[in-house]
Amino acid sequence: MAKDLKWEVEIEGKEYLVHCVPQKSLFDVYVNEDLAIRVPRKMKNDDSDSEYDLTIGSKRCQFVVYDGKPDLCVDGILLGAQRELDYLERRSKRRRLFAGMALILASTYATFLWFVYQMAGTPFFGGYVALFLFIALVFVGIGLLLSVLKKKDRPY
Repeated sequence: MAKDLKWEVEIEGKEYLVHCVPQKSLFDVYVNEDLAIRVPRKMKNDDSDSEYDLTIGSKRCQFVVYDGKPDLCVDGILLGAQRELDYLERRSKRRRLFAGMALILASTYATFLWFVYQMAGTPFFGGYVALFLFIALVFVGIGLLLSVLKKKDRPY
């Protein structure tokens, strides 16, 4: 079992102790020894990230689980990792994935059409320069997909 996590948070001059207890299938999050939320636990190889609202005193905070590791976010700062929560980094991963798939599909289809028209004796898409462009775009799409699949050592 993973060890318990504790964060001390000061909101409006009052100290709060946020305590996360990892269970087998969920995280129990306590604020000053009162159960605040129960969060489903994800597998370490599950790439989906989760954010859950948590009210501490009068402030709305987030309990986040990134790559299976829990953390507390107060005012946009991850307390465990001691850094800012970066939403753009998470969005760019999905955008690169979809852009890579779109480039591969479109370029593969264009290359197929080029070959079909060349076999029929009707030049299409302007000759061999277009063929090299289509093949280059396939490799760019593969590069985008590989950049998404490559695991980064993130501090959270």
